[in-house]
Amino acid sequence: MLRWASPDQNITAVSLREGMNSLTVKLAFYGNVTGFYIRFTTTQNETVPGLIYYPDLPPIPPPILSSGLSGWAPVKSVNVTWERPESPTRIVGYRWCLDGGDISFTEGQLLSFDNLSEGIHTLKVWAVDEYGFTSAPGNATIMLDWTPPLITEPVPEAYYLTSPGPIRWRWEVLREPVSGILGYYVTVTYSTPDGFYTDYAVRFRFTEEPFFVLQENIFDGLCYNITVKALSGSGLHCTVTSPFPVVSDFYAPPPPEGLRLTHIQNTTRYILDWNDSGGDPSGISLYEVWRKVGEGKWELADVTSDSEATVERPLYMNVTFRVRARDGAGHFSLFSEEISPGNLPPVAVIEFEGPGAEGTTMTFTSTDSYDPDGAIISRYWILDGVPQTGLETFTVTLTSGLHTVRLTIKDDRGETSEALLLVNISGEDGESFTKWLIDNSIIYVYPPPPPVNDTEEETTPPVLNNTTSSGEGDSGGRSTPLPWERFFIRSIIFLLISSIALSALSALLGRFKRDEEEEEFTETSEMPSSSRPPPSPPRRTFYRREVVFTGVDGSEATEGYVYIRPSVSSFERAHEEVAER
Repeated sequence: MLRWASPDQNITAVSLREGMNSLTVKLAFYGNVTGFYIRFTTTQNETVPGLIYYPDLPPIPPPILSSGLSGWAPVKSVNVTWERPESPTRIVGYRWCLDGGDISFTEGQLLSFDNLSEGIHTLKVWAVDEYGFTSAPGNATIMLDWTPPLITEPVPEAYYLTSPGPIRWRWEVLREPVSGILGYYVTVTYSTPDGFYTDYAVRFRFTEEPFFVLQENIFDGLCYNITVKALSGSGLHCTVTSPFPVVSDFYAPPPPEGLRLTHIQNTTRYILDWNDSGGDPSGISLYEVWRKVGEGKWELADVTSDSEATVERPLYMNVTFRVRARDGAGHFSLFSEEISPGNLPPVAVIEFEGPGAEGTTMTFTSTDSYDPDGAIISRYWILDGVPQTGLETFTVTLTSGLHTVRLTIKDDRGETSEALLLVNISGEDGESFTKWLIDNSIIYVYPPPPPVNDTEEETTPPVLNNTTSSGEGDSGGRSTPLPWERFFIRSIIFLLISSIALSALSALLGRFKRDEEEEEFTETSEMPSSSRPPPSPPRRTFYRREVVFTGVDGSEATEGYVYIRPSVSSFERAHEEVAER
């Protein structure tokens, strides 16, 4: 403590304590006194040892603060510490203030802050000595940012690179943290479309702008993917990859191949399919189906992403189709080869109603006739060589004997088909009624004929009458042939000399297999010399063919043989297309 002394007294007794002591002296000068001095001594007038005199009060050093943070930190809680400053006076505590708020006091050397908000915080701490003097403030800046950045997916200018050149991507910042975005690390990889080969075009290339331009390692037929890593000031980041690659495709795809048409039954529509166009790096995005009706112009018929399409042929017209492919880069291939649907012939079917007895009414109908790939445009009936009607049905009363019913139909493309019905009517009760339906490949006989002895047929072939008579004067071979056999031989002779039966029989022969058994036999004429025809070669060749006799009413089939002397053309056709029954 200090004691006040009277003004004129030059010796003052004071008590000093350990540490810093301050003394204020007020001097009054009289006359020409120009100076003074102050000396501190003990009560025995001895110099005080270790006493340091400061002409001015020494300042208290500010505390040096440490938060353990360097720049932005992704945390919410912070501890700030400091060391006691070296001061001539005794430090008794510290005053502190955060972000310019209220001043608080603490005796320790640690401050803890929890749940601080994001942003920049400023902390000031003053040291306070025993006399209440304070030091200059110690400052600490606390920067907190725990929210990562967020950017959009990198989007290229185009997903297909159609010519050599740079590839450009751009992205946007959806959320910028308080610490800001320092920049972006970009990695670009390229690979083959099947992913078999992958390599880096660039790796961890840094850019400060939200876009990137790739100018190197660009080749045809590769897929380029970009990955962008955005980095904030606090060290947090987000990584985004482009969802779709940029495909470099400089050339058009190959044209489609292997076009096929599959007919949809009983319609004019077809399934047109083809082989996928492969080998294009950008893939095939669509196919264009073009058609030309008749001799008209090509027109776009369909666009599909599949390798097939349903197409239709207009009635009465021919149509041609072709296909081209378009890849993802927009290149069109050349057109494929052209294909046209062939015409399926119509199918003539004769149905009838009636007992089949002499003098009764019979109705013949063509209702079940059809064209599998178009429409029937006309029908034509002929009864015993006489035209009847062009309607679907006609009704007639027949006399006893053999009658021929012929149906000719024409489809919308001009192709015709025939059905021939041979009807034999005997008597009034209809018991002896017999009919033969010649339908392209099979002779249907009703009722079925009796069994035939194969051995007898092969060893003793029938003798066909070679005269122009009615055929009842056979003089060789079997003396008493079976009634049905004699009638059947007459019918075959009738078919051979009739233009109607010849066309139907040629169709029959044309569908037997060429590898079926052929047996030759020699016809010997035993007619009297007076009734013999003009001289002919001694050997006449016939061919035995196995046929199936089937009851039209669905009765069980009976096998037999027919001996035919074919013309050259029908014989050749018999060896070309044969369907085994």
